[in-house]
Amino acid sequence: MIEQEDLRLISRFDFDQIDVDSLERFISHVNGDCSLRQEFPRKHPQAISDWLNHGWKFIAERFRDGSGESIVKFSTTWARLSRDTVGGMNSLQDSCRPAIDHLIQILWFTSAIARLDHDDFRDLNRYGIQALSNLVTSNPVSLEYAWDLLVNCEERQSALLRLLYTQDHRLLLTISVLVLNSVYKSPQRIQSLTQTPIGKSVMTMLLERLDSLLDDVDVVFEVVVNLIRQIIDIDPNSQIPLLYESQATPSQKLSPAQLSILKVLDCSTLPCSAFLVDKFLKFTKSLEDCWQGFVLVADMLIHQLEKMQGACDEKIFRLDDNESKEVVTISIQILQGLSTDDTSSEKGQDSQNQQRKNTQIKISLVKLLTALVDFKGKSVQDLIRELNGIAIILGFTKLDDQAPYLREHSLFLIRYLLRENLENQEIVKNMRPITITKHSPV
Repeated sequence: MIEQEDLRLISRFDFDQIDVDSLERFISHVNGDCSLRQEFPRKHPQAISDWLNHGWKFIAERFRDGSGESIVKFSTTWARLSRDTVGGMNSLQDSCRPAIDHLIQILWFTSAIARLDHDDFRDLNRYGIQALSNLVTSNPVSLEYAWDLLVNCEERQSALLRLLYTQDHRLLLTISVLVLNSVYKSPQRIQSLTQTPIGKSVMTMLLERLDSLLDDVDVVFEVVVNLIRQIIDIDPNSQIPLLYESQATPSQKLSPAQLSILKVLDCSTLPCSAFLVDKFLKFTKSLEDCWQGFVLVADMLIHQLEKMQGACDEKIFRLDDNESKEVVTISIQILQGLSTDDTSSEKGQDSQNQQRKNTQIKISLVKLLTALVDFKGKSVQDLIRELNGIAIILGFTKLDDQAPYLREHSLFLIRYLLRENLENQEIVKNMRPITITKHSPV
């Protein structure tokens, strides 16, 4: 039941005289009765929206004139009140649209470095973002209005970019949810994340934190991954390269954000063959700097080849003979170079790290060659023989206590190279016996 006390409160516009306890009672009353929470906005929509809009205007004016810090507690409670009152009420979203501008202005002030994660402002930022999310979610007009203020603006005016510097994972979660809800089923807003300066920066700041989020806050990680999938799902063939290239930096062959994109792709949507082959060939030119991306791309090529074994739909995955030949040739060249490095490597921790990295690369390439032999057949078998690759692969089958999986995958590849291929079988017959490599303890 709506109480007279509630009606009197929403008719008051002397906000500097309203005490926080009155707002808390209002929040408790509305949240404590589900029917009331639905009934109150329906019976008094204009009164509530006018009250909320003027309240946010009052708070924004105080922050603009420099006195906002004196009403932080009031502002925080007002954010909670707005969040709880507007959530799920489409009629209030329309009439409360003026509050969006005021709220984003306030968030710009409260996201300053000195305030962003300060104890006095942390809750205001968190509840403010939640209130903004409830004001716009599932409302196309409000979403477009807010997105223009957050993303389609000058960089120095973007409260969203300032907020993303937070180290508070709970706040980061609310920001990520707001972005995800804002671009949901909107190709235009999704494209702004890859084609506008602020959109690109937003994605960079989220992508560069993925690894740490996976370890500490998996729920935020999932939201960011879902955001990437929203972008990709428009059209994987066009959007994956667009997203990837939007995160390029002039000073890096493979930026941290691009590496994060590859990690997400590796565990979800597989890119088209053209993207994978292109990145495979580019990474070979800077393998020392891009080895992690190289391994991920090689693994994705393997998954695509295995997925397409026996399939006929070349729209999904297409690898012509020239591409296949280039991939095989470069793979053998890299394996030859890594074999030489192994014989000349020095002892020490750096050497051990280098050997582990080289082993990962070798395993990925051996598995890739196996998948290519299985996919293309005798042409790849013969090409590997002509490139003197059989001897290299046999060298990896020696017993090595630091790389047991390399031996296992190499033996598997040898089996594929010998299958129904007399020339390859004859070469292997004349090879010298396998040796054993043992490493002294580090």
